[in-house]
Amino acid sequence: MTREVTNQDKAFKQETAHKQSRTLATMWQNDSPTPTNEWKEGAWGTPMHP
Repeated sequence: MTREVTNQDKAFKQETAHKQSRTLATMWQNDSPTPTNEWKEGAWGTPMHP
């Protein structure tokens, strides 16, 4: 495995995790009448429940 392939794989995994994070945040905001700032901020990094 070359370094180039490894870096591409890492970038793909990070992008996928970011998309999943945003999806979870969107789902939570839709379920919650008053989404918290903690959750919105967590959506860009590690999802955090209130």
